[in-house]
Amino acid sequence: MMRRGMAVGGGGQSSSSSFLLIRLSAIGSWLLLLWWCCTVTTTGATESEDFDDYRFDGSVCEFYQLIEPGNKSYYLYSPGYPEPYQEAQQDRECQWFAKTPSPTDRLVLDCHEFDLPESSFCESDALIVSRVGDANFTDGVRHCGPTSFTAISRTNKMYIKFVAKHHSKSGRFVCSLGAKHIDFWIPETVMNPQSCECGEQNQEVYTNEKTAGVSEYPLIASLIDGKTANVFCGATIIGKHHALTAASCMTGIDQFQISLLVGDHDMTSIGSDGDLASLIMITEVYIHPLFESSSFAYDLAIVEAHEVITFSSKVGPACLPFKHVYKDFVGDTIKVFGWGTAKFNDHPVSGNLHKSQLKVVPMKQCAEMYKNEIDGNSLCTHLTKVNSCPVDSGGPLLWSDPSTGRLNVIGVVSNRFDCTKSMPSLHTRLATMNNLEWIKVILTGQYYCS
Repeated sequence: MMRRGMAVGGGGQSSSSSFLLIRLSAIGSWLLLLWWCCTVTTTGATESEDFDDYRFDGSVCEFYQLIEPGNKSYYLYSPGYPEPYQEAQQDRECQWFAKTPSPTDRLVLDCHEFDLPESSFCESDALIVSRVGDANFTDGVRHCGPTSFTAISRTNKMYIKFVAKHHSKSGRFVCSLGAKHIDFWIPETVMNPQSCECGEQNQEVYTNEKTAGVSEYPLIASLIDGKTANVFCGATIIGKHHALTAASCMTGIDQFQISLLVGDHDMTSIGSDGDLASLIMITEVYIHPLFESSSFAYDLAIVEAHEVITFSSKVGPACLPFKHVYKDFVGDTIKVFGWGTAKFNDHPVSGNLHKSQLKVVPMKQCAEMYKNEIDGNSLCTHLTKVNSCPVDSGGPLLWSDPSTGRLNVIGVVSNRFDCTKSMPSLHTRLATMNNLEWIKVILTGQYYCS
């Protein structure tokens, strides 16, 4: 079942009396129940918000807290805790906005007792966490199910939201929220175009029209199901902790069992390419907030690796297309890759990485076939080589910048692709302002290349 995903708003207002924060007092085990009052706020926290003390507006159930590193923690409870909350007559929503005084501080949320009703992508009841303190929860990870978790902020802010549908089953949670000081400060945007190496292609390796050479494309990665040890989707390295894939790849997959495989070539034996290959556990999955599983709109996701992806001449990131956001790419040839995973059209997995070429064509060529699925985040293509097409869903659409020769990931292969017919196919376009802004929020405080 899905336990994590991307958040976008949601829910209605609710009574705040059930949403209590308990602060550990200095007197050992005594707990002081704090009722916050006096200062009424009607809007969410802003970038300039300097809340000196905790504020609570009982009408909209919003809490604000400045937390300093030390031995004090604040507690977040579900309605009616310790009893499970009951079905309500309307949707519920409650938000907590927390920050620390210094940019070198980080917030730690520990939900040690956690059990919310499970649903696909946690679209029903969820605790949503923005680790960068985004009031729109653009980077929000939705948590549900019976699994406890810990989240550490990437900046000195963290925003948390609880949502529950009026028809939902009961559940409960209790989380502690504290702060810690770090010895170094990571700026909120880590991007150095002067020394940023991305989109590399190793052309001094043996290759042919159908099969990529070993390490020819260092940016190609794949997602591995930890339960079966099988490849189930393609991915693209975009940072030292992150890879891009399709949101539809997360359907029916236990996100706590996913690993990212980088530097491998022969999928008949995972890790057979020796020290080139590295298998890294995934700790977070970010689903695009506008993703729709029925139409595959905004079919984008980012997975976050637990360990650093070590860059080398054999493993490295793709360039993100910030400079080409207004280009339509019509008439250009782009590359797609894959092992032909079972997740996509039930193809048997190929031994070596295959590659194919697609031509970007005007959107009108896809209009008739995909009339209910086309939007401003779509890219229409046509096969130029039908005989080499074991393509993975979630893999990249790569475009070579003629001015630099570097490979930009301009889209993601979606589940609207038929290798057996010479017909247009519809993919998810990455090179839009909204999608790139989403990526920038996810990668706040992380290294990436533009």
